[in-house]
Amino acid sequence: MKKPSAKSVYTSFVATPEVYAAIKKAAEQQDRSQSWIVGKAVEEYLHKLGVLKKNAGC
Repeated sequence: MKKPSAKSVYTSFVATPEVYAAIKKAAEQQDRSQSWIVGKAVEEYLHKLGVLKKNAGC
């Protein structure tokens, strides 16, 4: 697994059991870490809102 860059930051959040299970399932299916799945989902959401510029994400 790729190590986070020096520019990475860490955060935490509360998720329902259903959301946690979906994150875990997606991570297993894509052979990625759960944090990668969450980071990509947040990045996509922020792009849709227009508050994150392209190529500025994870």
